[in-house]
Amino acid sequence: MRELSSFDINAVVAELQELIGSFIDKVYQIDKEDLLVKLRKPQGDKVFLLIRSGSFIVSTTKSFSTPKKPSMFAMILRKHIENGRIKSVEQHEFDRIVVITVVKGKDVFRLIIELFSNGNIVLVDGEGKIVMPLKHQVWAHRTVKPKENYVFPPAQPNPFNLSYKDFASLIKKSGRDLVRTLARDMGFGGLYAEEICARAGVEKNMVTNEMGDENVKRVFETLQGFLKAFKEKRFEPVVVKKDDEILEVTPFPLRVY
Repeated sequence: MRELSSFDINAVVAELQELIGSFIDKVYQIDKEDLLVKLRKPQGDKVFLLIRSGSFIVSTTKSFSTPKKPSMFAMILRKHIENGRIKSVEQHEFDRIVVITVVKGKDVFRLIIELFSNGNIVLVDGEGKIVMPLKHQVWAHRTVKPKENYVFPPAQPNPFNLSYKDFASLIKKSGRDLVRTLARDMGFGGLYAEEICARAGVEKNMVTNEMGDENVKRVFETLQGFLKAFKEKRFEPVVVKKDDEILEVTPFPLRVY
């Protein structure tokens, strides 16, 4: 399975809205990168939130074996957010980051889940200070350690807020082919970059600084139609299989399949 793209995370976050109002019963670290959060929904139903740092987040009713002795990270999370209520579940900008806001008494915490390569799971307090990360990290632009201010990674362009002028500028100055410009420079991911090229009827290997205005406009207009499904939450999940092997899961049918 491929890495989740920002579009995938947009769809996942839409599904996770059903968890708003749920209470956190227990937190477990079930593997080096895996966090399991046991939730109690307002109507009393039990559900688990399974999070793999740098990879995925999913709600499930499946049961998991849990360690008898909690890790330090799990103990810190239990101390601060156990019995707290989920206030919101949001995607940060158009990044591969999910932010879960938890209210416990007068305190507000954010569980920030980074779903990109070498990502992290970070508990942040109401003042933006890191309480505890799953992993201590030092990057050129930020330090992820307790008591440091949490700083989001540099943001990528948000297609939901992108004007035609800005889109055309990003396309023309790329110097890559079209599909890689959409996939990498704009953060769409390879699958959705291919889909937009296919829907626009524009050759995906066309070098962007050689594209005419007509083709740029066609891709932009195709993108607007593509974004509309996300804005309106018109999701029809599709499982793509080959010989009973799951190849892909998408939020709606794609032409590339």
